[in-house]
Amino acid sequence: FRADTDDELAVASNIGGRSTYRNIGRTRRQGVELQYRQPLAEQLELQLAWTWLQAQARSPYLTSNTLVAAGSRLPGVPRQQAFARLQWSPGQWQWALEASASSDTVVNDVATERAPGFALLHLEAGRRWALPGGELRAFARMENVLDHAYIGSVIVNDGNG
Repeated sequence: FRADTDDELAVASNIGGRSTYRNIGRTRRQGVELQYRQPLAEQLELQLAWTWLQAQARSPYLTSNTLVAAGSRLPGVPRQQAFARLQWSPGQWQWALEASASSDTVVNDVATERAPGFALLHLEAGRRWALPGGELRAFARMENVLDHAYIGSVIVNDGNG
Protein backbone atom coordinates (compact mmCIF):
# COMPACT_ATOMS: atom_id res chain seq x y z
CA PHE A 1 0.00 0.00 0.00
CA ARG A 2 0.99 3.62 -0.46
CA ALA A 3 -0.63 6.88 0.62
CA ASP A 4 0.80 10.29 -0.26
CA THR A 5 -0.38 13.42 1.53
CA ASP A 6 0.12 17.12 0.80
CA ASP A 7 0.08 19.72 3.60
CA GLU A 8 -0.12 17.12 6.36
CA LEU A 9 -1.13 18.46 9.74
CA ALA A 10 1.43 17.49 12.39
CA VAL A 11 2.22 18.29 15.99
CA ALA A 12 4.37 21.41 16.42
CA SER A 13 4.62 21.20 20.22
CA ASN A 14 3.10 19.67 23.32
CA ILE A 15 3.75 21.64 26.50
CA GLY A 16 1.78 21.36 29.72
CA GLY A 17 -1.00 19.38 28.06
CA ARG A 18 -1.49 21.96 25.31
CA SER A 19 -0.82 20.97 21.70
CA THR A 20 -0.13 23.18 18.70
CA TYR A 21 -0.10 21.99 15.10
CA ARG A 22 1.42 22.99 11.78
CA ASN A 23 1.45 21.85 8.16
CA ILE A 24 4.62 20.01 7.20
CA GLY A 25 4.23 19.61 3.45
CA ARG A 26 4.35 16.29 1.65
CA THR A 27 4.44 12.91 3.41
CA ARG A 28 4.28 9.27 2.37
CA ARG A 29 3.14 6.15 4.15
CA GLN A 30 3.91 2.94 2.34
CA GLY A 31 4.23 -0.61 3.44
CA VAL A 32 3.18 -4.22 3.37
CA GLU A 33 0.55 -6.09 5.34
CA LEU A 34 0.49 -9.87 5.52
CA GLN A 35 -2.08 -12.11 7.16
CA TYR A 36 -2.13 -15.88 7.49
CA ARG A 37 -4.86 -18.09 8.92
CA GLN A 38 -4.38 -21.83 9.34
CA PRO A 39 -6.66 -24.46 10.89
CA LEU A 40 -4.41 -26.72 12.98
CA ALA A 41 -7.11 -29.20 14.03
CA GLU A 42 -10.91 -29.35 13.91
CA GLN A 43 -11.35 -26.79 16.71
CA LEU A 44 -7.92 -25.14 16.71
CA GLU A 45 -6.86 -22.21 14.52
CA LEU A 46 -3.72 -20.09 14.20
CA GLN A 47 -3.82 -16.49 12.94
CA LEU A 48 -0.73 -14.42 12.13
CA ALA A 49 -0.45 -10.83 10.91
CA TRP A 50 2.48 -8.50 10.24
CA THR A 51 2.74 -4.91 9.04
CA TRP A 52 5.81 -3.04 7.85
CA LEU A 53 5.19 0.69 7.46
CA GLN A 54 7.54 3.37 6.21
CA ALA A 55 6.13 6.77 7.21
CA GLN A 56 8.29 9.69 6.16
CA ALA A 57 8.36 13.35 5.24
CA ARG A 58 8.81 13.84 1.50
CA SER A 59 9.67 17.51 1.78
CA PRO A 60 11.81 19.32 4.37
CA TYR A 61 10.08 21.35 7.07
CA LEU A 62 11.16 23.71 9.83
CA THR A 63 10.54 23.07 13.51
CA SER A 64 11.00 25.89 16.02
CA ASN A 65 14.80 25.67 15.70
CA THR A 66 15.72 22.80 13.35
CA LEU A 67 15.27 21.92 9.70
CA VAL A 68 13.87 18.39 9.38
CA ALA A 69 15.18 16.76 6.20
CA ALA A 70 13.06 15.13 3.53
CA GLY A 71 13.12 11.38 4.12
CA SER A 72 12.90 11.74 7.90
CA ARG A 73 10.75 9.24 9.73
CA LEU A 74 7.40 10.59 10.96
CA PRO A 75 7.10 10.54 14.75
CA GLY A 76 4.49 8.47 16.55
CA VAL A 77 4.37 5.70 13.93
CA PRO A 78 6.01 2.31 14.64
CA ARG A 79 7.80 0.76 11.68
CA GLN A 80 6.60 -2.80 12.37
CA GLN A 81 3.69 -4.44 14.15
CA ALA A 82 2.93 -8.14 14.56
CA PHE A 83 0.04 -10.20 15.92
CA ALA A 84 -0.49 -13.91 16.61
CA ARG A 85 -3.60 -15.68 17.91
CA LEU A 86 -4.11 -19.33 18.79
CA GLN A 87 -7.84 -20.05 19.20
CA TRP A 88 -9.55 -23.20 20.45
CA SER A 89 -13.31 -23.33 19.76
CA PRO A 90 -15.03 -26.34 21.36
CA GLY A 91 -18.74 -26.06 20.62
CA GLN A 92 -20.13 -22.66 21.59
CA TRP A 93 -17.02 -21.69 23.58
CA GLN A 94 -13.86 -19.92 22.40
CA TRP A 95 -10.52 -19.73 24.21
CA ALA A 96 -7.62 -17.74 22.79
CA LEU A 97 -4.03 -16.81 23.51
CA GLU A 98 -2.76 -13.72 21.69
CA ALA A 99 0.58 -12.00 21.30
CA SER A 100 1.02 -8.49 19.93
CA ALA A 101 4.25 -6.63 19.29
CA SER A 102 5.34 -3.22 18.07
CA SER A 103 8.76 -1.90 17.09
CA ASP A 104 10.23 1.27 18.55
CA THR A 105 8.58 4.61 17.78
CA VAL A 106 10.26 7.95 17.07
CA VAL A 107 8.78 10.55 19.45
CA ASN A 108 10.08 13.84 17.98
CA ASP A 109 10.54 15.37 14.54
CA VAL A 110 14.32 15.05 14.48
CA ALA A 111 14.27 11.38 15.57
CA THR A 112 16.64 11.91 18.50
CA GLU A 113 14.37 10.11 20.97
CA ARG A 114 12.42 6.87 20.71
CA ALA A 115 9.90 4.91 22.72
CA PRO A 116 11.08 1.29 22.88
CA GLY A 117 9.26 -1.53 21.15
CA PHE A 118 7.28 -4.07 23.14
CA ALA A 119 5.59 -7.48 23.05
CA LEU A 120 2.49 -8.40 25.07
CA LEU A 121 0.42 -11.52 25.80
CA HIS A 122 -3.38 -11.52 26.09
CA LEU A 123 -6.04 -14.11 26.99
CA GLU A 124 -9.65 -14.28 25.82
CA ALA A 125 -12.64 -16.47 26.67
CA GLY A 126 -16.02 -16.24 24.99
CA ARG A 127 -19.28 -17.97 24.26
CA ARG A 128 -21.72 -17.78 21.34
CA TRP A 129 -25.50 -18.15 21.39
CA ALA A 130 -27.55 -18.68 18.25
CA LEU A 131 -30.46 -16.26 17.95
CA PRO A 132 -33.19 -15.99 15.34
CA GLY A 133 -31.59 -14.01 12.52
CA GLY A 134 -28.15 -13.75 14.10
CA GLU A 135 -25.77 -14.59 16.88
CA LEU A 136 -24.89 -13.17 20.29
CA ARG A 137 -21.33 -13.38 21.55
CA ALA A 138 -20.08 -12.50 25.02
CA PHE A 139 -16.41 -12.50 25.89
CA ALA A 140 -13.89 -11.44 28.51
CA ARG A 141 -10.28 -10.44 27.87
CA MET A 142 -7.19 -10.07 29.96
CA GLU A 143 -4.78 -7.69 28.24
CA ASN A 144 -1.05 -7.78 29.04
CA VAL A 145 -1.33 -10.83 31.32
CA LEU A 146 2.39 -10.71 32.19
CA ASP A 147 1.99 -7.09 33.35
CA HIS A 148 4.81 -5.91 31.09
CA ALA A 149 5.57 -2.17 31.43
CA TYR A 150 5.45 -0.51 28.01
CA ILE A 151 4.73 2.78 26.26
CA GLY A 152 1.50 2.28 24.31
CA SER A 153 1.23 5.80 22.91
CA VAL A 154 3.45 8.85 22.71
CA ILE A 155 2.95 12.59 22.93
CA VAL A 156 4.90 13.79 19.90
CA ASN A 157 7.36 16.64 20.58
CA ASP A 158 6.47 16.75 24.29
CA GLY A 159 8.20 19.67 25.98
CA ASN A 160 7.71 18.34 29.52
CA GLY A 161 10.84 16.18 29.55
